[in-house]
Amino acid sequence: MKILFYVLICFVAAGFFGCQDSDGPRNPLLGTWENRSYVDSLDVWFVHSLTIKNDSLMEVKNFARKSETGPIIGYHSIADSWYNYQENRFTYYYSEGLFYFNGNKDTYVASRYGPKESLKPGILDFFRIPEGELIFSADGQSFEFQEDCWSINADEECVEFSPMTYILVN
Repeated sequence: MKILFYVLICFVAAGFFGCQDSDGPRNPLLGTWENRSYVDSLDVWFVHSLTIKNDSLMEVKNFARKSETGPIIGYHSIADSWYNYQENRFTYYYSEGLFYFNGNKDTYVASRYGPKESLKPGILDFFRIPEGELIFSADGQSFEFQEDCWSINADEECVEFSPMTYILVN
């Protein structure tokens, strides 16, 4: 009878601790986000995709499509990345990944994008780390990333970056 009592206590305790909600709010970045740019002279959509996996890891992909949401026609890179998001400040960094190094010089798309199977391991040496303000839309389905301006040293003029809008795709 004592064994049954202890087993029952264990089940109740496991149920109590296993069903508690997280103390903090859910990470608003979790999911896959895409920044899509159409280049009419090439008739191609270039996509920069961020798949946020948890509170510090994400996957960064660069690929091309013939239509905005259609199938991928080629990859430029796929890399695991580390990020930090605190008080609307977003920073990310990656160095190792799979990159497309081959290509046909006849067209811009063919020279920069290829089949996923042809991506090769490589290391990217950032001359800067993307960092800036991240602002969510009211419905939480998109955000704008305004990267901080960049300069080599304090005496030089700062290079401004255009804001990038990402939409949640899943």
